[in-house]
Amino acid sequence: MLAHAFRHRSGRVIALSRLILAVALLLGTWLDVTRFGERASIYALLGIYLVWSAIVLGITWSSWWRDHKLAVIAHAIDIGAFGVIVFYTEGTNSPIYTLFVFLILSAAIRWSWRETAMTATIVLMFFVGTHGTAILFEDANEEWAVLVLSTAYLIMLSVLLMWFGSNQPRAPRAWRMAESVPEIGSAAAPLQQILELAQRQLQADRVVLAWWQREEPWLNVSEIVQGSLETQRLDPDDYVLPIVADVRGEPFLFDMAHDRGLCRSEMKDGLPEIFYHVINPALARAFDLGEGMAIRVRAREYRGELFAMGIAGLCAEDLWDADLLGENISRLFDRAAMLAVSEEAAVARAKASLARDLHDSVVQVLAGTSFRLEALRSWIKAGRDADPEINALKAELSNEQRKVRDFIAGLRSGRDVSPVDLRAGMRRLAEELKARWNIECELTMSEVLPTTSSVQHEIQQIVREAAANAKRHGGAKLLRLEMSASDDDLSIKIVDDGKGFPVAGEFDEQKMRQMQIKPWSVHERVKRLGGTLLLRTGTMGTELSIQLPMGPQP
Repeated sequence: MLAHAFRHRSGRVIALSRLILAVALLLGTWLDVTRFGERASIYALLGIYLVWSAIVLGITWSSWWRDHKLAVIAHAIDIGAFGVIVFYTEGTNSPIYTLFVFLILSAAIRWSWRETAMTATIVLMFFVGTHGTAILFEDANEEWAVLVLSTAYLIMLSVLLMWFGSNQPRAPRAWRMAESVPEIGSAAAPLQQILELAQRQLQADRVVLAWWQREEPWLNVSEIVQGSLETQRLDPDDYVLPIVADVRGEPFLFDMAHDRGLCRSEMKDGLPEIFYHVINPALARAFDLGEGMAIRVRAREYRGELFAMGIAGLCAEDLWDADLLGENISRLFDRAAMLAVSEEAAVARAKASLARDLHDSVVQVLAGTSFRLEALRSWIKAGRDADPEINALKAELSNEQRKVRDFIAGLRSGRDVSPVDLRAGMRRLAEELKARWNIECELTMSEVLPTTSSVQHEIQQIVREAAANAKRHGGAKLLRLEMSASDDDLSIKIVDDGKGFPVAGEFDEQKMRQMQIKPWSVHERVKRLGGTLLLRTGTMGTELSIQLPMGPQP
């Protein structure tokens, strides 16, 4: 109950403290006749101050607008009350210390160190000027030491209170505003999470989010109604952007009944600024935006305005922490956008990998089968028995069918990282290439070639593509494969005796890219494995030198 009553923190606390202080000053003055005497004027002034304090408390208790409008006036009257007490006090030992602390803390809590320093300067001038003049006229030399000492106390107290007020902890509110942003599981805009986060942090009865994408003309308005998310897509001609006043992207309080708002100053910690024509009136009427807080959302791909209504004890002080909520909402939008980009990149990588595998396996098998069928025709014309060759073709197609099934299963289950020795697989591959392309394969390998199943698949696809290119484009009859492993990398050298590329020479990846002569499928696989490719070609054949890292591959 008490916490709810003081939800409107600075305005209510200062107004209630002022009323209590006014009562105490009037009562103390009446009781301490020896100091103030029977002067009716001071009782009248303090009585007026008491009535004023009660009025301020009553009219600002639940209105952020009246609290802001009366803040400076009430503070000036407080300073005047301090002057009255100083004027009527005999000597420096008086109730001024209590009122002095109230003045400095009020300025520090409400505003910045500048207003606090200005308040301290004014009240010190009142104090020193009044008592200094009294001492001069009364020729009380013994009072100078007391005045100097009291002034020093007040200066020290001013410094301490300015520091305390400027560094006052807003921890409970700030922690709630800066709570960790929840995770999202979809690339779609996380609208329900955003609205629930805002409603929880602001303790608002109702939250409406008007948002749009940078590349889209539509204005969308989302709200949680009876526990379910409702989103309307509005025609851009109905509500032309921007839908709120341009106040430097700052959060602001709004009151549509009077079409006015309150935002932070350009100095951020100074007096709030008043402005008018705050929200598109048609939008405000359509979605019942009466009084509340607007928070700006500025993500990379999304823009928006969040309107929170029904916040208990709403006040200008809420603006200082609202940016944190806006940043959290922007992060949620950014995470959704990043997830969408990641999903698109993953799909693109999957498509590229699928294209490479289809090219280096199915397409090459079909090309090799066509090559062997052409040879089979000559075989039959020569009157030889075709059954062994036909059986060999059937076996190869059956083997390739099994590989395609394994490939599809691998797509479903993910990458296989089980350890394997590359040598056995390369021997079987050499036999396969000899049968498919009628090309001799010579293998030179280290004693141990450790890797993973997925990397072995990539290396075999590289060799298959190199063999197909050597036979189909270079007419090669011999393919030499040399493989050696060290602690850091795996070295692969593929040499054929074909006619080579049209342009002779040695080419690294940059030169191959410039000359547009790189074998694209081999290059992409090497790059994906984090390796390097060097090509040497001429009339005597082509050599591919590949270096692959031995660590875990992506």
